[in-house]
Amino acid sequence: MLCNFRCSLGFELVGNSSITCDSNGRWPVSVPECVRVCLNPFMSIEHSLQPNISERRSYTEGDVVEIECEKGYYPFGNSLMQCHPDGYWEGRPHLPLCELIVCPLPESSHLQIQGGNNFNATVTFQCEEGFTLVGDSVASCQDDGLWNVSFPECALVDCGAPIPLSNGSIQSDLTSFGSNAVYRCNPGYKFNMTSSSAETAVVTCASNGTWSTLKANCVPVHCLDSVVINNGQLNISRSSFGGKALLICDDGYMASNGVTSSLCDAAGLWFPPVRAPCMIGHVNIGIIF
Repeated sequence: MLCNFRCSLGFELVGNSSITCDSNGRWPVSVPECVRVCLNPFMSIEHSLQPNISERRSYTEGDVVEIECEKGYYPFGNSLMQCHPDGYWEGRPHLPLCELIVCPLPESSHLQIQGGNNFNATVTFQCEEGFTLVGDSVASCQDDGLWNVSFPECALVDCGAPIPLSNGSIQSDLTSFGSNAVYRCNPGYKFNMTSSSAETAVVTCASNGTWSTLKANCVPVHCLDSVVINNGQLNISRSSFGGKALLICDDGYMASNGVTSSLCDAAGLWFPPVRAPCMIGHVNIGIIF
């Protein structure tokens, strides 16, 4: 009579799997035994490598295996496991895992990152408006959990000193992105802008590192160069700032307010005023001073 032997799950047959009873009614060999074993752990650990030894379906007491992971994964937990007599691996039910390798992302309030940070992923870096990227703009996550290049930095854009203004001055405490520079004309000059009364002009440091365009120049202030004087005339040397005007009354007339000369001031006015008419009196000739 032929007998076949098979063990339950979690046990391994030690001895012959089949024997035949001889003519004397005896078994020619010892009856096999079912010994508790540890099942192959690699089959239950996702992304683990399957070494040649893992072709075994089971392991016996004292066997030690080391869990290795596929590229892009790392063993989380104790990677060395030993088979215990009770048929369980050391550490069960918490077997080691093969976790996806993730590269840490930098913390920066001005650095913008696009892309993933797991193994083999590529990210691109760019800076917020007003900042310039210093370093590489692309990085790749390696299998050691590190990036292949150092993280870049974002430097604040600086426009440098503003362009000087002829016949004017500049006030600028900062020259970085978003800062303003205020221009003023020197006394006796004004901006040739549509709004002729504007006393200042402002430029701003842009994100490309240049100042916005100053759409004005400082031009000399001018006083009226044609003033009608009754019974006299105004002799003007120059109508721009600092110019002089001399009042000459006709024969027999004199300046009614006693003012015979005037200067063109920074406001574009003759001072003292020389608009008063000449009145009858003796000849009064002003002297340029």
